[in-house]
Amino acid sequence: MISYDKFSASQRYVAGFSIACAAAAVQWALWLSLGSRIPFLVFVSSLAMCAILLGPGPAGVVLMVGFVSGLLMLEPIHSFHVEESGDQLALTAYVALGLMFLFAGSKLRRYARVAEDARTEVAAASMRAEHAVQRQEKRFLVAIEASAVPFSLLDPVRDANGAIVDFRWSYLNRAAAATLGFERDSLIGRKINDVLPGSWDEPGMLERYCSVSATGESQQFEFYSSANGIKGWYHVYASALDDSIVVWFQDITEQKQGEQSLQEEAKSKDRFIATLAHELRNPLAPIQQATSLMRQPGASDHTRQWAAEVIDRQSRHMAVLLNDLLDMSRISRGVLTLRKALVEVKPAIHDAIEAADPLIRTKQHELIVRMPPHDVYLEADQVRVTQILSNLLTNAAKYTDSGGTILLAVEAEDDTVSICVSDTGIGIKAEKLQEIFEMFTQVRPERDNQDGGLGIGLAVTKGLVELHGGTIEAASDGPGAGSRFTVRLPAAQQHVPAAVDAGAREHKQAPGALRVLIADDNHDAADVLASLMELQGNEVHVAYEGQAALAAYHAFRPHVAFLDIGMPLLTGVQVAEAIRAAAGGGNVTLVAVTGWGQDNDRANTLRAGFNHHLTKPVSFDRMEEILQEVRQQAEVV
Repeated sequence: MISYDKFSASQRYVAGFSIACAAAAVQWALWLSLGSRIPFLVFVSSLAMCAILLGPGPAGVVLMVGFVSGLLMLEPIHSFHVEESGDQLALTAYVALGLMFLFAGSKLRRYARVAEDARTEVAAASMRAEHAVQRQEKRFLVAIEASAVPFSLLDPVRDANGAIVDFRWSYLNRAAAATLGFERDSLIGRKINDVLPGSWDEPGMLERYCSVSATGESQQFEFYSSANGIKGWYHVYASALDDSIVVWFQDITEQKQGEQSLQEEAKSKDRFIATLAHELRNPLAPIQQATSLMRQPGASDHTRQWAAEVIDRQSRHMAVLLNDLLDMSRISRGVLTLRKALVEVKPAIHDAIEAADPLIRTKQHELIVRMPPHDVYLEADQVRVTQILSNLLTNAAKYTDSGGTILLAVEAEDDTVSICVSDTGIGIKAEKLQEIFEMFTQVRPERDNQDGGLGIGLAVTKGLVELHGGTIEAASDGPGAGSRFTVRLPAAQQHVPAAVDAGAREHKQAPGALRVLIADDNHDAADVLASLMELQGNEVHVAYEGQAALAAYHAFRPHVAFLDIGMPLLTGVQVAEAIRAAAGGGNVTLVAVTGWGQDNDRANTLRAGFNHHLTKPVSFDRMEEILQEVRQQAEVV
């Protein structure tokens, strides 16, 4: 439809006048050839056309021209007077019809204009909606592309039976392509299993995606991937989109490692607390028993003096444990102060050896010391240097089987003094070489008959070395191959008595006396307890390690055996199992005496055949109760 809004008013009127003139010419030609029978035929059709196309104004021009032409063509001709009633009726009908056309054409034109406006508005709205959709799609794509979270759109790949066997990428953002390690264009349209073989090996992985595609229900889950060398933990959110699925995935490997680290840290602290309790109970046991011994009416002055020495020695051992804890706390908070002075290395080594000598002698190690021919000096805190070296020597002695070799070698290298402590002990796994310097960390031996510890000695040592501006490193060829600890400190610019052999203590048996076997690698604990038992008139045999305890059982045939759990050579558990397996081994009462007091520790000793589990420090009254039970069972007179 032509809109007269495209033409000016003058153009429309000129057009209307031209149509009127043309209609008049045609009408006059018809009048001349046909007479006056149809004087308004052409004008009526022209009037209708003008009303629709040009509007009521130009149509009115055609109406007026037609009216004038009709007056001239009706009788009398060429006059403006119409005499015949039929012609008057025709003229009136023309005018009425013309006015009706004017009105109808005006309305029709108005409706056409409204319809055209509506169509235009609809087209404009449609275009605006299309532009909005395009803008939203563009913004969505920009957001997806800029997102650091990997995003993929996957289409299912089906077999001949219609079952989904794989998925292919129809789209993925830059983050997804970077995570997968490929160019994005190289992945579009390709199957996942072709690009990343083994992607569906994770149990249930393909089934999850298939379920999302089939049911339309979203799923989110975590999984560990090792496909095509892409190793790590991922969190996946998958949702349906028509027949495809939308997949968001995020690398949560660091989060998982953090969680595992926290769990390991919690376990380490739990182990530390249990170990601390064990280490404190070990010296508490002989202290408590020595106190009980001093209270005994039959104890001699010599016995009381010896018990006092035991209390002093074990108290100093507890002080060392507590000092280690305090030192670690001060080092962690940065408040430990060094009292530096010019220190000769040789006296510091002598003091360190003296501190570690009891353990070295107990385990019958060979200690080799290699020093340079000239004096070596440090600008250091002599007490702390001694502590560093004694910690390393004690550590070497503790984790080396009896009869091993420990080497302490000193070398002066320009402005650095290197001190290396090596041993022939249990060794360290490669992955543990750095962890051993962390708090609460211990190297767990393959056998449980090694001495324990708090797991802070090496952490304290490392902290003290670094406070001096030095370094410490651990090395080992692996489990069973020994270990080496090398301390490097800045150089200064300058110019135990042997243990008494244990054996059977022969005393005259008093009425109701029992044969008692005591086995503990803590000499003081074993000797004090033995003295208490002897004062009660019992016959006592003492052993300081597991094999000797087992041999003593076969030779001594005790009524009751008090066995420490953490002994060298054979643990208390191993000794108990061997006794129960021997002929007549079911008749002896076995008592576990240990610093380990958790539920699983008790369960382990009971499984091994122990009758009782006592946690250090043990009340002597409780031991007497057990002895009385044994007397009643054995009917000893």
